[in-house]
Amino acid sequence: GPARRTTTTARRVSGGGPLDLAQITTICRAAGNQEDPAGFLARLSSAYSLSSDDSVSLRASCAAYLAGRADARCASGGTY
Repeated sequence: GPARRTTTTARRVSGGGPLDLAQITTICRAAGNQEDPAGFLARLSSAYSLSSDDSVSLRASCAAYLAGRADARCASGGTY
């Protein structure tokens, strides 16, 4: 098969490949539309059998993503 860069696959999700940026963004966007984003991420982590490290990493990524999205909303005049 085609040669794959191994540097980006050092951190793996147990039972699958690592989450890429596009997947993380999609997950975070979905979480932002939930009434309970943290619960949504916890259920997702469980469903994908993420390791605790990956689960924490995903939550941190989404927290940063959602905070950035909220900042962008405020900067553009606030459309809450």
